Amino acid sequence: MFRSVQRFRVEIAASAATAFLVVLLIVVLPFPRFAAARARGALPLEGVTQYSIDAAQVDVRTILLWPRPQPKLEPFSGEPIFITGWAVDSALHAPVKSIVAVVDGGTAYTTTPSIVRLDVAAKLGSPAYAPSGFSLTIPPCALAVGPHLIAFRFVASDGHGYYRSADYVHLDVQAAPANPPPELSGLQRC
Repeated sequence: MFRSVQRFRVEIAASAATAFLVVLLIVVLPFPRFAAARARGALPLEGVTQYSIDAAQVDVRTILLWPRPQPKLEPFSGEPIFITGWAVDSALHAPVKSIVAVVDGGTAYTTTPSIVRLDVAAKLGSPAYAPSGFSLTIPPCALAVGPHLIAFRFVASDGHGYYRSADYVHLDVQAAPANPPPELSGLQRC
């Protein structure tokens, strides 16, 4: 009888070990991938943060994007597009780690806040927000002729996720003129 009880204990221990391994495979092993994705800022965060997409510069024109409604931009193919603004991480009381412009849900262009915005720090009541300004460049020939939509993500100051923007920039890239005017002398052929 003693051997029977001992064998039963071994079977229970083996079953418990198997259950533990199953739990480990299902619950614990995916967690590091989740944590790594969160550490890279790949997960959307709940809530909102404070930001402004102020203006876009296309050739020699500066187009104000604030206040709304935002106008549709019509750059020529081969022109760089510069977008300026500011963004802070309201939850962590610091400038965001980076700003990502996502074009048509795919290609992303990233910049970090590096422009001192004393107006933002004064308005929001914190000197920590001063270095929250940014200038983001979409390089020449990056966008094909036709309509495009740029969405923005603001990576949290600790890098653990991003905030989504409620604002979008609408572009309608035009074919470059055959004989560009002098102000478009830097236009590249794509």
